Amino acid sequence: MTEKRLFWKRLVGIGILFVFLGLIFSCGGGPTPQPPQPKSAQGKPAKKPTAKEKEEALEEKKELGWVYDPTGKQNPFQPPREITSRIVTTNPLLKYDLEQMWIDGIILGQGKDIAHIILPDGSDHFVSVGAVLGINQGIVKQILPDGIVVEERYIDPRNPEEIRIVEKVLRMESAEEEKRKIEQILK
Repeated sequence: MTEKRLFWKRLVGIGILFVFLGLIFSCGGGPTPQPPQPKSAQGKPAKKPTAKEKEEALEEKKELGWVYDPTGKQNPFQPPREITSRIVTTNPLLKYDLEQMWIDGIILGQGKDIAHIILPDGSDHFVSVGAVLGINQGIVKQILPDGIVVEERYIDPRNPEEIRIVEKVLRMESAEEEKRKIEQILK
């Protein structure tokens, strides 16, 4: 009795296996049939419509109702363009906000003024007039005896067509403030 049961179990298992294999192999892989090409009365392929025929077809559509014309419009399936694109840079002077930078010293002389700046990561850099500084890519406009003037440009959110120019002044700190900052860095 157990041999008969075992035989029927194997037979059913093999049958199920063949059914699944038949389904798998019949599910595709073959070429998809091409739709029939329109032919004219002589059996030749249809020729492309002329400009006059295109205009007539457009007029027929206009008579039927509204027709969408996508020329000059943004594709709704593409991601929107960024208003401002930021350039990924390895320049450490562009990684921090101006308020995070610290002016350690200023050298003035014969039009070649230089400021020594320390960044929050502890690295130090020398900048002169015309250097790009800060995350908003401000430009150093002037180096004064007690600080530097950085000009930053902003797009005004109320009027995107207008560019607002803001001048920020980074000041050198007094000796007491400098000692306090050094102690905080060393902690």
